[in-house]
Amino acid sequence: MALSVFGQRSCIVTERGMKGMTWQRARTEDQKEQRIQELTDAAARLYTSNKLSEITIAMIAREAEWTRSNIYKYFATKEEVYLELLRSDVAAWAADVETMCTAWSGSIPEFARAWAKLPRRHERMVGLMSILLPVIEPKCSVERLTAFKRSLLALTTTVAAAVAGAVPFRDAQAAGDFIQASSSLLMGTAPLWNPTEKQLEAMHAAEYPSDQAEFMRVYIGAVEALLVAATNPASEKGTN
Repeated sequence: MALSVFGQRSCIVTERGMKGMTWQRARTEDQKEQRIQELTDAAARLYTSNKLSEITIAMIAREAEWTRSNIYKYFATKEEVYLELLRSDVAAWAADVETMCTAWSGSIPEFARAWAKLPRRHERMVGLMSILLPVIEPKCSVERLTAFKRSLLALTTTVAAAVAGAVPFRDAQAAGDFIQASSSLLMGTAPLWNPTEKQLEAMHAAEYPSDQAEFMRVYIGAVEALLVAATNPASEKGTN
């Protein structure tokens, strides 16, 4: 609820949260970013013990100590909140990649192992990325998606440049192709890393492979194969 508070010199408009907390309406970009951070922090806490399908705007409001009406001043849907959370998670992952690549001097197989282990430190990002296209994006506005994709493109370019400084790729295009291909591979295999109890039960009953170490071994091998192809001068794009 918006309240007008009149002082001797100016009129200050405030917003009231669920517990009667009052704060000044965001007027600057810094204040707006702070509000958005409060909401994504609340969404992140909820995501640790709930699936996205179970989370509602009302739950985010309670966790952040906001009213739902105030959330709608910043995000139209819960999916837009999680899109913003994913953007910050990808930025954190990109920073990790840059740190890893800065002083890298190992072999391609060693890089493949290091690259494959990075997502395990960013499991929320991996989980959200795996449902980005079918679940999150359809519930976001074109404006939100455009901003997200611009940010993702900039981060991908930064990551490709960092990786190119550590691995002798054939050319810049090969580095970009590796990032795209390995990301697609990750989104496809990520659900296998954290199956539900029901899924595990079914896998065991069907004698379906469920060894997490084996999944990682196969993933590392696939990443290494992508790296070898991207660093091989004979593997030029369009070669039969």
